[in-house]
Amino acid sequence: MFYKIMKAVITAISYIIMPVRVYGKERLAREGGYILACNHLTMLDIPALVIANERCIRFMAKAVLYKNGIIKWIFDKMGAFPVDTENVDFKAVRNALKVIKSKEVLGIFPQGTRMKGRPVVKREDLLSGAAFVALQTGADIIPCVFEGDPKLFRVCRLHIGDPISLAEYKGVKKDRKALEEVSDKIYKGMSDAMPQRIKDKYQA
Repeated sequence: MFYKIMKAVITAISYIIMPVRVYGKERLAREGGYILACNHLTMLDIPALVIANERCIRFMAKAVLYKNGIIKWIFDKMGAFPVDTENVDFKAVRNALKVIKSKEVLGIFPQGTRMKGRPVVKREDLLSGAAFVALQTGADIIPCVFEGDPKLFRVCRLHIGDPISLAEYKGVKKDRKALEEVSDKIYKGMSDAMPQRIKDKYQA
């Protein structure tokens, strides 16, 4: 209930202070659990994603943010949970697996930290958490990217990429090789979702 109320409020306010334009939104209209993997630019990424997706997103949020009492309270109410990006966080992994098995949407920022001013994803910046959860659950991954830092009083543009299926990994050993392959797929999915004009601008 809290999530729905917050979403309604955020959506209403966004029309004035940060209109969100979603390209490929039809790719989000799917049932069952899946992983939403997005580039991370600012704290406004989260409300923008909440607006973009009709379903509730359970975010993995950087543990350090939970040191702020207000943010912790909001995140808890929104169904988010902390993850320690500096160390192996088994509790966060278990929570992520539960989200997918409950047929919910898991929101992950594969870079593990904000990359302000750097919307074009680099393969070396991706952590393996999203790939690990996907391999363990067999969940599809929906890559998405903001084409620029979400900012107040500017239009926020979010591009949704093609779903990534891991059907080929069913029954396959979930080793380091598989983890790297899936991470490569996530990178490619996010890269393909980014408009070429943005890639040209930031890679020039």
